[in-house]
Amino acid sequence: MGHWAEGFIQGLVSRELIRGFEDNTFRPEAPLTRAQYAAILAKAFDGALKKPATNFSDVPGNFWAAAAIQKVIQMGFMAGFPDGTFRPNQNLTRVQAIVALVNGLGLAGGVLDSLGVYGDRAQIPSYATSEVATATQRRIVVNYPNARQLQPMRDITRAEVVALIYQALVALNRAPAIASPYIVTADVPTTGAFIDIQGHWAANFILGLANQNLIRGFEDGSFRPDTSINRAQYAAIIAKAFNPPAKRDGINFPDVPATYWAKAAIDQAYRSGFISGFPDGSFKPDVNVLRLQILLSLVSGLGLPAADVSLLNTYTDLDKIPQNARSAIAIATQQGLVVNYPDVRQINPIREATREEVSAMVYQAMVRAGKAPPLNSPYIVVV
Repeated sequence: MGHWAEGFIQGLVSRELIRGFEDNTFRPEAPLTRAQYAAILAKAFDGALKKPATNFSDVPGNFWAAAAIQKVIQMGFMAGFPDGTFRPNQNLTRVQAIVALVNGLGLAGGVLDSLGVYGDRAQIPSYATSEVATATQRRIVVNYPNARQLQPMRDITRAEVVALIYQALVALNRAPAIASPYIVTADVPTTGAFIDIQGHWAANFILGLANQNLIRGFEDGSFRPDTSINRAQYAAIIAKAFNPPAKRDGINFPDVPATYWAKAAIDQAYRSGFISGFPDGSFKPDVNVLRLQILLSLVSGLGLPAADVSLLNTYTDLDKIPQNARSAIAIATQQGLVVNYPDVRQINPIREATREEVSAMVYQAMVRAGKAPPLNSPYIVVV
């Protein structure tokens, strides 16, 4: 009890992806071999077999992990050595575990600047920098006892492997996020990856989401912060940002067919109470969302406690907030979810929300949920 990785371990044990020993111990500090890692990966992930099977001279057909090794080889997680061996009993290093995970899951897009979070960045092998950057931005890397020390060449422990695997499941929306000070969060860069947000008022909110792969830009390298956002796009952000559990039964919207790009996200956002349909039974995925609706959604989905409606007196355009929404907007105000630009006292509730505004308010909701570090901004409403 009280081990730094307890939550991660329990998360995998409950999913029967890893086991303890016959003496009821887990031995979290024990090293992990390549064969043992292959066995965990094979149980945790299923995917296309992208590579041909390989017969390794040191992995006989009756070896306990032979099937798992073949599976992870064909899925692209691991590879053998030039001499035709797999070396199943060789201990795995931390950087090898990260590279295998990123390659097998087909993750990409790491920005090398994110490696600046590590005090021992120079120890990362050149072949692994892109993969480590990608894992860092996806919040897959977990470093104990110092989140800023990667220790890439050290043998990885059972506890550390479990933490990495669990965070990968979180990144894939297959497990709920766990709050831990040892999950690495990449520093928000001062110059953005997007060509049109440098010096922008919402740059840090946008990059905070982009660094966690929760929102994306466009093929031309732009973010288009002033563009409106529709209900389907918003549902996709919510599903990735919170991976919320279901609170009610789903519904089949006639205007969201099974092949629609955001169907899974819409279903999850609906079942979790973040967003609802219309009285005629439709979802209207292409309808743009209003600022008011974003705040109502976040309050509902997060189940936030009541607040005094007198807090709304902070807004000079209070009269524009519909009566039936005032209680929820007061809650959003008290919880620090409201971000108003350029005038912090103008909430503009019935104006269409832009990508920049959605980024800011979703980011603030993640701060409230313990999933993102607080940012300083003069446009966050503080009461």
